[in-house]
Amino acid sequence: MCKFCDNLRYKEIKVPSKTSLADDNVCEFASPSEYGDFECKNCGGCSDDNHFFSITSWDDNMQLSYYHKIKEVIIAPVSTRFNFNFCPMCGKRISKELHEDLKFW
Repeated sequence: MCKFCDNLRYKEIKVPSKTSLADDNVCEFASPSEYGDFECKNCGGCSDDNHFFSITSWDDNMQLSYYHKIKEVIIAPVSTRFNFNFCPMCGKRISKELHEDLKFW
């Protein structure tokens, strides 16, 4: 067993988000216009608490999500929940029955 699959009742793993772009200007477009000049003051959009991916798991279900808060704008899409048959970290079999929709998990 590994740290991922040793307890699958409920777990959320946060993965900090970084960018590979030299000019990441999402704050300019997502900031409410009331802030005017798009200063970083009181924004916090770059902090790890306001900008991350997460993996939420419980039993043999998993969900992927993304969270980004820029001043008062929150971007938070999530994936559909899906089943997995094997631990994605160590390969241990998780589910008693194989889920046909995602055999590769």
